Amino acid sequence: MHALVRCPHAGALRQRMRHEWSLPDEEQFNSLSMEKLLGWILDPGVDAGARVLLLFWRTGYIRNNLTHTIDKLSVFGSARFLAKYWTELCSTQHQRSSFDSKGKEPLVDSRSGS
Repeated sequence: MHALVRCPHAGALRQRMRHEWSLPDEEQFNSLSMEKLLGWILDPGVDAGARVLLLFWRTGYIRNNLTHTIDKLSVFGSARFLAKYWTELCSTQHQRSSFDSKGKEPLVDSRSGS
């Protein structure tokens, strides 16, 4: 919980990401327990829960870098990375939705426009 929630760097990243995404307030993060984590992530909806998981993933990555390497990652750089990564994930998901289960794109009839 410290590495993902209570670490000052994690809090700074959440604060910065609030400029990009709608996230729960700090009181909700600080009162989070491992027992409540799954329900808490699923309650706000698929996109909101996925953003929180992505934020935790990046926070863990940053924590490992701060602890085990000399590379220092900025909060601003991480926020920019997360915003771009989320956009790319959503774009990939949208592109896949136009293909069938075998990966084939639907045939477009140029005469009817559909």
